[in-house]
Amino acid sequence: MMMRLRPILAALLLIVAACTAAPEQRQYLLDAPNTATAPITAPADMSALGLREIAFPLYARRAQIAARGPDGAITASDDFRWAEEPARAATRLVARILAERLSTPTYVEPWPQGARPNFVATIEVDRFIGSLDGEVVLEGQATISALGQNDERRTVRFAFTEPVAGPTHADLVRAYGAALARLTDVVGGAL
Repeated sequence: MMMRLRPILAALLLIVAACTAAPEQRQYLLDAPNTATAPITAPADMSALGLREIAFPLYARRAQIAARGPDGAITASDDFRWAEEPARAATRLVARILAERLSTPTYVEPWPQGARPNFVATIEVDRFIGSLDGEVVLEGQATISALGQNDERRTVRFAFTEPVAGPTHADLVRAYGAALARLTDVVGGAL
């Protein structure tokens, strides 16, 4: 009798263990707040803007959402993840906002067939980290190249913070998106 109960007991223990497993994983999309932003005046000779994929530091490229703790340590939990690859999502978000603000086609590399941007933006991020109930820091440089015009380039450095409205990862994600929306001011100013 005891021999027959062991497999049943083992199966029940496995079911209970599965039910008490780690908390549900949460995935977040990178998006910007729905606030009206001022238009950016595009150069008269701009037919289209191309945006290369934003270069992030390693901790910001991970699927887990990075957060800086009070002691300065960067942590990432499997419980809070990006729903898509962060650098690609950030690039598409910045391109979408730039297209709206410039009223000019803005393409993400690789350009669609037939698209020929005559201005190209390259963004290299040195720091992109936030803390729960603190702030997001975004620092780096943006280079705008005017193609076909002696390949003229202009590079500007940027460094700013965006407040995190609360202590949750959802609040942190909103601040990451707001920081990227502000980055469009930098790109627009460099055109």
